[in-house]
Amino acid sequence: SLTDHDFHFKTQLRVGASKGQASGEVDFKEGFHIDYKTPQLAFKDIENLANLKFEGSASAEGSTEGDSDSATFNVKLNGKSFVFENYTLGDITTDLEYETGHLKFEDLKMNLNRTSGSGTLDLDLNHDQLAGTFSSDLLELSDLSKIFSRVWQFPLEVQGAGPAHMKFDGPLDFWKMNYQAQMDVKSGRLQGDLFENLSMKAQATDGNLTLQQAEMHKGPAVLKATGGISRNKEMDLTVELAGFRLEESEFVGRIRNNLSGELNVSSQIKGSVEHQDLPGSFFNFHLTRDVIEGETNLLGNRIQGDIRWPLTAEGRPLRLRVKTNEWPFTSLLSLVGASSLQNEYESNLTVDIDLQSESGRTDDMSGKVLVKKLALKRGALSLQNPVPSQILLDHGRITLKDFALQGPAQTSIVIRGQDFRLDKLNVNVAANTNLRLLHMLAPFLEDLGGDLNMEASLEGSLGKPLILGNASIKNAYVRIKGFPHNFEKAQAEIVFSHSRILIQDLQGQLANGSFQGEGSIQLNGSGDIPVNIQLRADGLNLNVPDKVHTSGNANLAFTGKWFPYLLSGTYNVNSALIEMELGEDEATATRQRLSNYLPKVLQQDQFEPVILDIQVVMDQNIVVKNSLMDGAVMGHLQIKGPPQNPILLGVINTLPGSKVIFKDKPFDLLSGILKFNNPDEINPDLYISAQARLDQYDVNVLIQGPAKNYTLRMSSVPPLSDQDLISLLALGVTSQQQPGTQARNQTEQVGYEALGLGITKTGLKKGLEKNVGINLQVTSTYDSARNISVPKLSFTKKVGDRVNAVVLKPIASDQNSYEFRLVYSINSNVSAIGSYEARDAQE
Repeated sequence: SLTDHDFHFKTQLRVGASKGQASGEVDFKEGFHIDYKTPQLAFKDIENLANLKFEGSASAEGSTEGDSDSATFNVKLNGKSFVFENYTLGDITTDLEYETGHLKFEDLKMNLNRTSGSGTLDLDLNHDQLAGTFSSDLLELSDLSKIFSRVWQFPLEVQGAGPAHMKFDGPLDFWKMNYQAQMDVKSGRLQGDLFENLSMKAQATDGNLTLQQAEMHKGPAVLKATGGISRNKEMDLTVELAGFRLEESEFVGRIRNNLSGELNVSSQIKGSVEHQDLPGSFFNFHLTRDVIEGETNLLGNRIQGDIRWPLTAEGRPLRLRVKTNEWPFTSLLSLVGASSLQNEYESNLTVDIDLQSESGRTDDMSGKVLVKKLALKRGALSLQNPVPSQILLDHGRITLKDFALQGPAQTSIVIRGQDFRLDKLNVNVAANTNLRLLHMLAPFLEDLGGDLNMEASLEGSLGKPLILGNASIKNAYVRIKGFPHNFEKAQAEIVFSHSRILIQDLQGQLANGSFQGEGSIQLNGSGDIPVNIQLRADGLNLNVPDKVHTSGNANLAFTGKWFPYLLSGTYNVNSALIEMELGEDEATATRQRLSNYLPKVLQQDQFEPVILDIQVVMDQNIVVKNSLMDGAVMGHLQIKGPPQNPILLGVINTLPGSKVIFKDKPFDLLSGILKFNNPDEINPDLYISAQARLDQYDVNVLIQGPAKNYTLRMSSVPPLSDQDLISLLALGVTSQQQPGTQARNQTEQVGYEALGLGITKTGLKKGLEKNVGINLQVTSTYDSARNISVPKLSFTKKVGDRVNAVVLKPIASDQNSYEFRLVYSINSNVSAIGSYEARDAQE
């Protein structure tokens, strides 16, 4: 119908597979209002919708209103098989609104297979920007892979579900977007292998993704990933797998069911996410009683080999043909426990090895090793052979040709040898380089650096060389793992005298002090290298163990025949400050499990290059400041064990004028002895007697027992009950000094707090948790009938992944009552609780 100023309409439409109806009115002065409804809207029938990509179908009902300048619309949308800008979202429901260039998806809910979630989305169509949030209590990893399948095809098969949260903004292009994402998964599968949990946190800025946490656990095995993906779709990831048992792997079992052992892997993944094919590898070997022979091609022609290695005389001849092509050989550092160093080095080895021996003996080989390229780089330091190097062999006799490495600032390593054998060396070595480049040869050190200048000749055999020559080290620094202080600005003159190395004029700085020394190293062979270096250190300021600050002088000796070497001696303390809480757990007590593929010297579960055995003499007043004590002590201690987790042995006596802190109140120390006699942890036995004047009472405190589990006894003159003593300490008054119920309630509450402290101090709480898995706490519930808070003992035990059982028992009550609860965690925010309570005979 049409009038002078407006018209009304009602119509039904069908376009392709889409159909619907619309009605409304248009007022040429006031504007328009249109209502529409469609049970079937196929997005393929829409030629253009704000240049956005939509796929799937939907039912919709809403309205549009506005005028010739602007318009708004509100639509309730119910989508099926919905794809938005290449993100597969499945079935969705949302309230769709448009106003001033912004298309908003409010109350957005999605379902895709097992995954459900909700969020918001705001599209700024004027600037091609978006912002939104997404949250799911149950996000399935395989569904997540499908959501992003058109953006990035995840290369591995994954299963498992857990809560996930994401916040994002930026351009519509995923590879330019900003976002923060977090997900936790319990009991999933990776390539068919079960895992126990997966935790992941990621952040992207302008499309540059950084993995803040990516860690997966399967029994003792841990898989970690670090690094990220750039906005240019270039990966730079480091993946480490430690402690993986082959016999526990379903994936390995499908290949070969009798494989066992431990797998440790460290790998760096670089390249485009769009070309993720790993380089092909294969090997084919045949083993008999007499010979092992075969061929291999690893990492896409990086390493090729054709090997025949006789095991008996009948298995001859010997043949060894190996080619490497730009092989980053420092990738093997993870096998010697140096994964952290591996990421700092860049290396390249291109070599042709062609050796044979008709007799089958390794000392009778002939052939050539052609080193086309040998390059090593760490930071700004580098070495590389300027021309190809050669090793020529003629029936076991060896000649080196052009075997030299050069780098910037005239750094170089040159090795010369003519007509020598491995059992009769005749080799000259000249080196002028930085020790930081050679750190990979000593991976047990945390850090190593300094200038090395050496000229030496090698005679004898390869297993037991005789060295003649000299070397000098200048401006060197050494950091031992776990030791908080570095040896800095060190220098020394070194003389090689056959199997003996003499260290002269050794000096440097340590812990803000200085050290001098000399010594020797004897080269008897692998596993037998005696060391004897004597050091004198002055003006030390040590922090060993943590929060134990000492200053003084030391006479030290670095001795031993093989790892671990011993750093022993006497440390005379001039002054000290002890801030460490007695009995506190040491964070450094955790140990790293090392690979079974390490060399024998490094195969120990707790390999330590150095252990300590230092006598600490404290003849002067040593200040102690922690939550228990404020005062001074004297005594003798012994620091023993690895630097990162040492223990203390010995006796310390408190000095007059010291104070012990109890309930935030200082007590004068009458006597105090701390005996460190636990060889496993820093947990001294205490005997502390102290006194304080509180109000009109002289209160005595006696502390006895281990610091982690001490007992406390109190008495007073005039005598007070235990309850009044607790009240006096906590509130400053006794129960008699506060009339009425309030005083009793306050005193009782303080008593229950003390009981909770006592449960913790006696070790009862920790013992229950460790032995039977029960968590014990002192808590309280509100009794609405009596209008009071009732203190209770709470016993909690986990009986399932999401179920906890709780028993509550009043501490002091005239009723024989208890309460039993089952708590089921639906998610991190919602729990269902079933409760059963018994009071006397009434349930």
